[in-house]
Amino acid sequence: MSDVLVKPTRPSALLDTLRRWLPETSTGAPDLPGRQRTDPRAGALLESAVVAELTRLDLFVDMARAVTRDAPSRLVDLGEAATLGDLGRLARAAHRLTTVLGNVGWTRASAIASQLELACVETDGDEARRHAQALEQEVLGRLPELQRLVERAAGGTSTCAH
Repeated sequence: MSDVLVKPTRPSALLDTLRRWLPETSTGAPDLPGRQRTDPRAGALLESAVVAELTRLDLFVDMARAVTRDAPSRLVDLGEAATLGDLGRLARAAHRLTTVLGNVGWTRASAIASQLELACVETDGDEARRHAQALEQEVLGRLPELQRLVERAAGGTSTCAH
């Protein structure tokens, strides 16, 4: 594979790149037109189109497990940076989370991390702390839900994102 993805990576760009390079799986899963997004405010954790495509490519379980494994330590780093008021470190932590969360379709958390990074770049410490708290609440509050989705997917049952 010889391609470039710019960080932070949008889920749609990642999926387009994977489609170009990976062969069709034996499941015969249909391509999903129009990248339909699930509204995170409606209660869905992940974008259903991203979950379906990553599942079709046999990548969802591994990628989501990486998020469930790594997110707590990344949040610790984020919290330490926020406590110290280190906006550079906070921006780097937010940037990493934007990409990791976005790649599995966790749009709401990825958007909060992106807003946090922007607040750090704009040196708005109060806004950055507010977004850091919101991101921590979102990820820690919904991480068990992601873990259940991974368990279901690993067990061979449906990976419905609701």
